[in-house]
Amino acid sequence: MSHRSWDTLPLDTSIGALEGTSFLAAADRDNHVVGSVLRPRTATSSARFVETLTTRGGSSGRRSREVNPGLSLAALCALLGVAPMSAIALPAVDWLNVSTDSVRAGEKFWRLPTLLDRVPTPQNRLEQCRARVEAVKQSYGRLRGDLVYRIENAALFDPDAPLTRQFETALVLWEDVDATTPDSEMLRRAGMVEVTFDTARAAAETVGLAHLPETTRGDADRAAKAARLARATDVDAERAIATDRVAGILRRLDLPYLPDPTVLDRALTRG
Repeated sequence: MSHRSWDTLPLDTSIGALEGTSFLAAADRDNHVVGSVLRPRTATSSARFVETLTTRGGSSGRRSREVNPGLSLAALCALLGVAPMSAIALPAVDWLNVSTDSVRAGEKFWRLPTLLDRVPTPQNRLEQCRARVEAVKQSYGRLRGDLVYRIENAALFDPDAPLTRQFETALVLWEDVDATTPDSEMLRRAGMVEVTFDTARAAAETVGLAHLPETTRGDADRAAKAARLARATDVDAERAIATDRVAGILRRLDLPYLPDPTVLDRALTRG
């Protein structure tokens, strides 16, 4: 069976099924095994020859051994003193070019920390999912701070809008995720944050000012135009007049999901 470089390898994969494959199995950044499963040394041998670079507690060492092809990848690592959480296939490792902190795999040299970043260990996966959710939060924050956008696409900031409510629920569910959360659930919740945000944003941009009560739409449109003028002008007096106009309209509209009319100056610098 062939394994493509960087594919995740199930830990119960037999050594026999990994013949011709190099791998990296990791418990964490200080405990991991780089290995290659080679063909039997003789035509009559049933054992597989395995080259390994094992790191335990941050200290590394090379070893070569023959093993039963029915042994699992997890069991092989256990024999070497590592209890891996995840493993990936590597480009073919050149064992003439291996040191305690780097290996030649495929056409290039790799530092072990760089290779470890590719292994979907629970901690790595949590960090990756956190980064995905944080990117959504930052995008949402930028839009929320954009005065014109917030007026013209108010549904994204209205918790009573069904799609926005789904996005906020996804954020709440994400807050319960930690290192003990199963990988599948962690990935599902991060994905839900992304999907519900994209959906809520698209819907808000589609409906635009029509989300507002009909009697307020004209005023909201005028507020957005005044905000654009305040943002575009370099004349202080014009900016002050336009900002006061926006504030006055927002006070009159008095909708909780529209910008706070008392803190407009900073919002007018965004967008």
